[in-house]
Amino acid sequence: ALADHRVVGTAGLQKGLPGIGRQGLGPSVAVVAGRIGLAGEDVAEPAQARGQFALLRQANTGNLLFVEGDEIDVGIACQVDLHVQHRRRQLAHRLLRFLAARGCHGALLFGTTGEGPSFSPKERETLLRSARVYRQQLPGFKLLAGTGTPSLSESIELTKLAFDLGYDGVVVLPPYYFRKATDEGLFNWFSGLITKAVPANKYLLGYHIPATAGIGFSLDLLARLKNAFPVQFAGIKDSSGDENFSSELGKRFGKELLVLNGTDSHFHHALKNHAQGAITAAANLISEDLREIWDLYQNGKDPTEAQARVAKQRHILEKYLPFPPTLKALLHRMHAMPHWAVKPPLEEISHELEEQAFQEFERSQV
Repeated sequence: ALADHRVVGTAGLQKGLPGIGRQGLGPSVAVVAGRIGLAGEDVAEPAQARGQFALLRQANTGNLLFVEGDEIDVGIACQVDLHVQHRRRQLAHRLLRFLAARGCHGALLFGTTGEGPSFSPKERETLLRSARVYRQQLPGFKLLAGTGTPSLSESIELTKLAFDLGYDGVVVLPPYYFRKATDEGLFNWFSGLITKAVPANKYLLGYHIPATAGIGFSLDLLARLKNAFPVQFAGIKDSSGDENFSSELGKRFGKELLVLNGTDSHFHHALKNHAQGAITAAANLISEDLREIWDLYQNGKDPTEAQARVAKQRHILEKYLPFPPTLKALLHRMHAMPHWAVKPPLEEISHELEEQAFQEFERSQV
């Protein structure tokens, strides 16, 4: 899930995209700074978002969870779980409203937590069309779509669809079946995708998660793609969990390449190495803590204590892998979300493990 009251959402895009500065972003894809905007569009402040959310709750679904508490100006995009049956599409809207009320800038649909690779193109289209209606209810909430598949032609069609529907950007896995593909082959694949599907004023983020996908982006490949497509190839979501790779990204690209951290326990380290936000599954539950790290860092203060708390929470979740069934269960237990099922081949977390994870995670927040 993603959180950030300005633009995107799995964190918050701040810099790195042409024409985007602190005062105009709010994607649902990355943890970034306070005020961000993919298209220079301001988004409702958290207080205003909460007010709109309350009106929607009265007018529409009823029994919606409205999060009370301090106002949150989050620069975090939460990787949103939108695995719902066609007939339950309104529940996806409920989750998006919940995230916006907690200060999210937007949401990334069909990432890892959202089980993107398990959805057919038709299923993705159904939910992509459904989720975009949310913009009519809370203008400024940004949406990113996961559109990468092993098939170039299928990825082209999904990416075209996302931009035709008005999505702000796409997050694309490399073709993840042929794990021995060379940088030349991957460059040709992404060149074809960008040339045929990404408009000149829109943005693609590569999704670097080699432990899961079996293939990733080398520094040389990133440099070549950025040189060839300086606007459209905005950067990457780095879910490698590799602090050395994060450091090398910072040394080589500085802030010329938009890097969104995907490992909560490394967020502070990534920021020190020029990352500009985060897209992370745990932001569904701990977006406030991630934002605290960001705010402290931006204000020249030491976020070590907040980072230690986040790392502890992340390490608890890592004991209950895979993430999708655990996060769905905890969203249900902690925030009264529906208890969405996972798609095969994933399995539900057992009641015993769910209770154990819930109790352990609750204690970590005290």
